[in-house]
Amino acid sequence: MSGSEFAAPTKTGMPVRVTEHDERFDRAWEGYIARHPKGTLFHTLVWRDAVQEAFGHQSRYLSAWRGEVLVGVFPLMLVKSRLAGRILVSVPYGVYGGTLADDDDAHTALLEAAQQLAERLRCQWIDIRSIEPQWPQLPTVRRYVTFRKQLPGDPALVLTELPRKARAAARHARDRHRLEAVFDDSQIDIVWSLYTKSMRRLASPNYPLRFFTLLMEQTASAGCPSNDAERGDRPGHLVQVIYYRGRPIAGLLSFTYRDTLMPYFAGCDERYEKV
Repeated sequence: MSGSEFAAPTKTGMPVRVTEHDERFDRAWEGYIARHPKGTLFHTLVWRDAVQEAFGHQSRYLSAWRGEVLVGVFPLMLVKSRLAGRILVSVPYGVYGGTLADDDDAHTALLEAAQQLAERLRCQWIDIRSIEPQWPQLPTVRRYVTFRKQLPGDPALVLTELPRKARAAARHARDRHRLEAVFDDSQIDIVWSLYTKSMRRLASPNYPLRFFTLLMEQTASAGCPSNDAERGDRPGHLVQVIYYRGRPIAGLLSFTYRDTLMPYFAGCDERYEKV
């Protein structure tokens, strides 16, 4: 095995070969994510490129092959932290990650290759943010970030599915307070400003505006009807601002991928939280 290649025997007889991702196979990677039933926005190279450019973390993505066929992927980035040391993360600033593979052999080969890579890079640990536990032998931390809600087919039914108090609050916002929702990419600066103030109130560091704009540059505007027919599995985004009497009081940057909408970066003006 070389520094960038790992081979493992399999039950099928044809070995799985794991290599560090080569940009020549970008299309193969993106195609695999789009086809895999558990593929997410965070597995795509869109997320990798934005993280790499905004934060400088090094990509160490792994690909599993049987012959010339891609049979698995493992998005990993090397994060150098002053507090935690060197860590391999799948993936930074994302809530989902981990391996996608055709079968258990490819899945296991990717983990073994990642472990060897972590040892070679002198990492403290590997942080795998998968939707569900992937390896029973590894310690697991369960978090709320995997919460999902199935939406009704008819948008008119969304309000009726909210809990009673939330439904009443939404109606008051619309009817009593006359809040206005605006979807416009040009208002990303407003969203970021509101998000930053909210994070500071929580004593948490905020992500730079550059990260937001990079993600937007590499995803389609999901609010543009002309893109709907062409977008397919291409990641998309929505920039939303809520106005009260002409003043922006809340903002949200959401991402879309396949049939999933992810409200991701949000902020609000605390003076209007209980109007």
